[in-house]
Amino acid sequence: MTKIYLFLLLLWAIILNAQPLTWTKISPTPPPGFPYRSAIFLGQKKLIWATFCDGSIPFKEPTAMSYSISADGGNTWSTQGYFPFAMASTKPYGFTFMGFTPLSTSMGLYLCAIEDSYAKVFKTSDGGMTWKTTAQFDTYPYSIHFFDDKNGIVVCREDASQKLKIYRTTDAGDSWQKVDPAYIPSTIGYETGVGLFGFVSSYKDTFWFGTNSGRIFKTNNKGLTWTVASSPYIYGGVTGVFADSMGPFTLEDENNAYMVEYNSGKLHRTTDGGLTWTTQGKIETGSANFHIIKVPNSDILLAAGEKTRYSLDKGLTWTEIDNDPKFGIYSNSSGFTTSLSYYKLTGIIDKTPIETGTPGDNKDEDEFGIYPIPTGNYLYIRSKTPIDSYIIWDSAGRLIQTGGAGNQINVSWFAEGTYHIEIHHAGNTIIKKFIKK
Repeated sequence: MTKIYLFLLLLWAIILNAQPLTWTKISPTPPPGFPYRSAIFLGQKKLIWATFCDGSIPFKEPTAMSYSISADGGNTWSTQGYFPFAMASTKPYGFTFMGFTPLSTSMGLYLCAIEDSYAKVFKTSDGGMTWKTTAQFDTYPYSIHFFDDKNGIVVCREDASQKLKIYRTTDAGDSWQKVDPAYIPSTIGYETGVGLFGFVSSYKDTFWFGTNSGRIFKTNNKGLTWTVASSPYIYGGVTGVFADSMGPFTLEDENNAYMVEYNSGKLHRTTDGGLTWTTQGKIETGSANFHIIKVPNSDILLAAGEKTRYSLDKGLTWTEIDNDPKFGIYSNSSGFTTSLSYYKLTGIIDKTPIETGTPGDNKDEDEFGIYPIPTGNYLYIRSKTPIDSYIIWDSAGRLIQTGGAGNQINVSWFAEGTYHIEIHHAGNTIIKKFIKK
């Protein structure tokens, strides 16, 4: 038996109410008549769409897909919707799902490669009950990404002019416009996109996209204009006879990013948008399937493979989350089956409010936050009860100050810059970022 576990990173405000970091299993409800789990997709905040098929090769050929949707980070689920595969292609195996973007509990978009030669975008506005085709592109698609609930892009294979074909939408996918090729760098030789998990990453208006030549195409303005950067490697997502290859990468902001070497898990970091890279050792998460993810709104860098580890100092030191190898592949001689298990990471609260004001001026007394941002002489912590303790370190990971109970912290002597504060409060650990002006 072979059991493959697929981990799910719910890395928004649902990362809460536990200490230390741990994985918690979630169980989407299968829609009636659709028993086979297919994939899971994350939207903004706590939105999740899980897909289920009515068949699974070699047991039964699938003909359609239905959905289990959660708006609370996987605590509760509703089942609805139906996507007939014949809508994409009437030929057996005539299409490939290349991505799905959930925009709300009712709205989502599919990107499909049709007969390995062109692309279609399908959209639902009623939770998957009905679908419409909103775009057809004449080259093979690589990726779909939305920056918010209106603005998105589709990246497609290069044409004869060696230009990637990129399309933008500003109306939630109802219409699409081709990006001017003059604003897209040319590909080199037989350069193509890497269609593997981890070879795209985003931060606000920024999106990075990796190629098999070890390069990264990137935009900082929601796809309007593009530049290209090089990784430390001349290959991307390549195994076998080739020595080293660019692996998955993750953005911390528009300039700071992390990357692992595909075959060894060696960690690299850039602070200038990919112009230069430094090496920081290996992530040590096993022998294969290396991934790296920057947890949004926190200082956590998560490394995954056959086990998971996290770092709070930008990858310099690591802590193992648990010893359960739930992300590995297991087998014996009794046969072959596949099952998927989904997990969310719990252990840290961070709602990342951007706040100004004075103590007590917020109407919601249950809200936990720090303010003002930027900070002057004092950093205030808003909570119903005093905190237990805190630790502050700078952007380089150096310890700056520690303290005990109290909701007012003197930071007047700090130099200007970005800092992180780790707060221990009511049995929880909260990590937040602030700027000293």
